[in-house]
Amino acid sequence: MGKSIKHICCVDSIDEGTVRLLTGTDGDRAHFFPLALFPKGIKEGDWLNLTISIDSNATKRGKQDVEDLYKELQ
Repeated sequence: MGKSIKHICCVDSIDEGTVRLLTGTDGDRAHFFPLALFPKGIKEGDWLNLTISIDSNATKRGKQDVEDLYKELQ
Protein backbone atom coordinates (compact mmCIF):
# COMPACT_ATOMS: atom_id res chain seq x y z
CA MET A 1 0.00 0.00 0.00
CA GLY A 2 1.04 3.60 -0.51
CA LYS A 3 0.96 6.59 1.73
CA SER A 4 -1.90 7.01 4.15
CA ILE A 5 -3.61 9.75 6.12
CA LYS A 6 -5.20 9.47 9.53
CA HIS A 7 -8.11 11.37 11.02
CA ILE A 8 -10.00 11.18 14.26
CA CYS A 9 -13.75 11.54 13.93
CA CYS A 10 -16.86 11.32 16.05
CA VAL A 11 -19.95 9.22 15.40
CA ASP A 12 -22.61 11.92 15.55
CA SER A 13 -25.61 9.78 14.67
CA ILE A 14 -26.71 6.42 13.35
CA ASP A 15 -30.04 6.44 11.54
CA GLU A 16 -31.63 3.89 9.23
CA GLY A 17 -28.36 2.13 8.47
CA THR A 18 -26.40 5.34 7.89
CA VAL A 19 -23.58 6.65 10.09
CA ARG A 20 -22.93 10.38 10.27
CA LEU A 21 -19.30 11.17 11.13
CA LEU A 22 -18.07 14.60 12.15
CA THR A 23 -14.55 15.65 11.20
CA GLY A 24 -12.60 18.88 11.07
CA THR A 25 -11.07 20.94 13.84
CA ASP A 26 -14.48 21.99 15.14
CA GLY A 27 -16.45 18.95 14.01
CA ASP A 28 -17.80 21.18 11.29
CA ARG A 29 -17.75 18.64 8.47
CA ALA A 30 -20.32 15.86 8.23
CA HIS A 31 -19.80 12.68 6.22
CA PHE A 32 -22.30 9.87 5.70
CA PHE A 33 -21.43 6.18 5.32
CA PRO A 34 -23.34 2.87 5.34
CA LEU A 35 -23.41 1.28 8.78
CA ALA A 36 -22.17 -1.99 7.23
CA LEU A 37 -18.70 -0.42 6.82
CA PHE A 38 -18.21 -0.06 10.58
CA PRO A 39 -17.32 -2.47 13.38
CA LYS A 40 -20.19 -4.23 15.11
CA GLY A 41 -21.30 -2.40 18.24
CA ILE A 42 -20.49 1.11 17.03
CA LYS A 43 -22.65 3.72 18.76
CA GLU A 44 -23.34 7.43 18.79
CA GLY A 45 -20.65 9.33 20.66
CA ASP A 46 -17.86 6.86 19.77
CA TRP A 47 -14.60 8.37 18.55
CA LEU A 48 -12.92 6.59 15.65
CA ASN A 49 -9.46 6.51 14.15
CA LEU A 50 -9.94 6.70 10.40
CA THR A 51 -7.05 5.73 8.11
CA ILE A 52 -7.28 6.13 4.35
CA SER A 53 -4.59 4.76 2.07
CA ILE A 54 -4.06 4.11 -1.62
CA ASP A 55 -3.92 0.46 -2.64
CA SER A 56 -1.57 0.63 -5.62
CA ASN A 57 -1.96 -3.06 -6.45
CA ALA A 58 -5.75 -2.81 -6.62
CA THR A 59 -5.42 0.30 -8.79
CA LYS A 60 -3.15 -1.56 -11.22
CA ARG A 61 -5.53 -4.54 -11.34
CA GLY A 62 -8.49 -2.24 -11.99
CA LYS A 63 -6.69 -0.47 -14.83
CA GLN A 64 -5.72 -3.82 -16.35
CA ASP A 65 -9.31 -5.07 -16.09
CA VAL A 66 -10.53 -1.98 -17.96
CA GLU A 67 -7.86 -2.41 -20.66
CA ASP A 68 -8.77 -6.08 -21.07
CA LEU A 69 -12.47 -5.27 -21.35
CA TYR A 70 -11.77 -2.52 -23.87
CA LYS A 71 -9.74 -4.95 -26.02
CA GLU A 72 -12.52 -7.51 -25.77
CA LEU A 73 -15.10 -5.00 -27.01
CA GLN A 74 -13.08 -3.97 -30.06
